[in-house]
Amino acid sequence: MLATLSHTACVLAASRALAFQQGNVLVQDSLAHHFVDQEMIAAVRARDEPVHYVLLRHRRLEDFFVEAARTRSQAVILGAGFDTKFQRYPGLWQRVVEVDSQPMVEYKQKILRDQGLPIPETVIPPQGDPIRQFEIILAATDPRLKTLFLGEGFFMYFQLPHILKFFEMAFHHYTHLPHFGFDMMSEAYARNPHNQAVMRRVATSGERVLTYRDPEIFEPVLNLAGLQTDIWFPTRLARHYLNAPWGKDDDKYVVLATEHEKK
Repeated sequence: MLATLSHTACVLAASRALAFQQGNVLVQDSLAHHFVDQEMIAAVRARDEPVHYVLLRHRRLEDFFVEAARTRSQAVILGAGFDTKFQRYPGLWQRVVEVDSQPMVEYKQKILRDQGLPIPETVIPPQGDPIRQFEIILAATDPRLKTLFLGEGFFMYFQLPHILKFFEMAFHHYTHLPHFGFDMMSEAYARNPHNQAVMRRVATSGERVLTYRDPEIFEPVLNLAGLQTDIWFPTRLARHYLNAPWGKDDDKYVVLATEHEKK
């Protein structure tokens, strides 16, 4: 695996590849194995758990991606990594735009070409100023289309003021209010010694998680704009998808933000 690739993107793809091989009911990603080597899959297997939050998270956001296509026509996948929804749901959306770094995009597109798989539209924002990155992402989309932003493992790499600014910019850019699906870690996550060790490993790979915020930070902003928020902690995800208890800390969550239903 190339050193310039996102470590977390590789780990997540390996987790999905392994879960699919094992017949895990949470994972429908039959293509993830194309993007990772056996060494990475073996590393994930060595620390495997019966249920990973990342698999629950991925499943909920994938279902949201499918559900949203009933009312939205443009999907923007932020920090797309080795996501394969575009390939696995052909024709579901009028337009799909993926956003990631140049090394990730180049490597992913090479694999897709080698496998004869379709390549989506892609935006490569410049490194540095987040606001400039957001401007380029928005400019690459059609403001007239009803849009969904899907960010799995994306917003946590930005400071809170930048995240809120992204929402503000998106609200003003589109003719129709955009919808959002993203994940975040709560403030309790950062206080957990086990999680601190995980974050140190992430930091050594060149990535650094910046933001730990409870959903109460995001709900008022999204609600004020006219969106209703649906919060999914791991306990709820496990109950919904596995009919089983979670048995761990609810220190991570998924936010789904959609327009209020018209009565």
